Amino acid sequence: MYTFLMSSNFNRSLIRLFRPVFHGLIIFWLFWGAIILRRSTDLIPGVQLRIPVVDITETLIFAGIAVLLFFVIWVSKWIYELKRPLHNYYKQFLETRFRRLMLLFAIAYLWFGYVFVSGISRFVLVRSWLWFLLIWTLFDRIRNSINARNEKKSPYSLALVWQEWALMSQVRENFELYEIYQIQKDHATAQIVMSVGETSKESLQDLADSARINGQLFYRIADQIQLEDLISTPSRIGPMVALEYRPSPLEWRWSVIKRLFDLFFSSILIVILSPVMLLVAILIKVDSSWPVLYRHLRVGKNSQEFLFGKFRTMYTHLSVGEEYGWDQAQILKEELMDSDANVRKGPLQKIENDPRVTNLGRILRKTSLDELPNLFNVFVWNMSLVWPRPHEPFEVAQYEDRQKRLLSLKPGMTGYAQLFGRDKLAFEEEAKLDLYYIQNRSIFLDIYVLVGTVKVVFKGR
Repeated sequence: MYTFLMSSNFNRSLIRLFRPVFHGLIIFWLFWGAIILRRSTDLIPGVQLRIPVVDITETLIFAGIAVLLFFVIWVSKWIYELKRPLHNYYKQFLETRFRRLMLLFAIAYLWFGYVFVSGISRFVLVRSWLWFLLIWTLFDRIRNSINARNEKKSPYSLALVWQEWALMSQVRENFELYEIYQIQKDHATAQIVMSVGETSKESLQDLADSARINGQLFYRIADQIQLEDLISTPSRIGPMVALEYRPSPLEWRWSVIKRLFDLFFSSILIVILSPVMLLVAILIKVDSSWPVLYRHLRVGKNSQEFLFGKFRTMYTHLSVGEEYGWDQAQILKEELMDSDANVRKGPLQKIENDPRVTNLGRILRKTSLDELPNLFNVFVWNMSLVWPRPHEPFEVAQYEDRQKRLLSLKPGMTGYAQLFGRDKLAFEEEAKLDLYYIQNRSIFLDIYVLVGTVKVVFKGR
């Protein structure tokens, strides 16, 4: 095992997110340039041909259709890559249909030029298309060159774990020629782990799980091995192309969209629900004095602890914590957990008819109004609107190894498992549902969970 320094490619995420938008702007610019060129030059140098009437408005409308079509193709490919089946025959069948669909789009694109009243100049159409292919290629090459230069400016650690020494020597030589610096021996502290050479599926799964739990990126240089919970995608890393194993081929772009989604909606919800939160705070003060918030530690992404806040639903002197009931509350909690009142065994406990909860607290819990302060955790990005729910340190300490994958994401205000029984589910079932979400997450699934959560809360389930 060797560990090297390499630069971070996290700064690529914004470029990858807005690259289709940039491409769309290029299409508009190229159509405009082709119109100007057609109006001011001869098609054949020295031979004056009749200059046709080129309707700028119609041509730019057509350019808008071209941009829309470009986005439709891009999104179709995006969704296809995310949902592609693992069965080879069915996968080939879908790929054939996908190519036919793209061909139909191309035919429709060319045919549309003859629908408008004035018609779209074939010169403008063909030249814009050729220019776009050229500039698109140049743009990607320039982007790769910039990424390569940045990698040498901001190095980070890369651990190489090998099974074949001959292949490992070649990989090591390539990275050394790329001006990568060899440091440290402990691969657990590296930011990227790369497996080099053939290995068993079980060993690869263990290595991928370890990397994910430690918040590391995971790559492989060898023949592809399909892991049920990860997708492998060819990706450039330093001077080489390797298979990057991750929960989704859209992880980089998706993570940026996810953050913007959380920031936008948490800001709006904080403003809209601030009167409700003020009212709840006043009711808690009248019902059971101070403090109105209950704050304690929860475990977040990569096992990092953070301060979790919610409206207090228990009597102050019976709430666990130094600011609340101290040792007396802790003793009572342990007694209840060991009694028959604990109706959910395992890492997560549920005390039926909990005597520590106030009458107002029962209403707040049933309606989930006690969770509203979590919006501030979402705003500062300790949490997300949708992801697996956070648990306390003593609960996380009881996780099995495969359940530690729940710590590969930031915790959420609500999660996929909340749609199937909230706190009534056994932890094993909750973990299975949340692991399913991790492997299939998308903005569309997040919206489904948010809408479903509102439905569950209103039904009081």
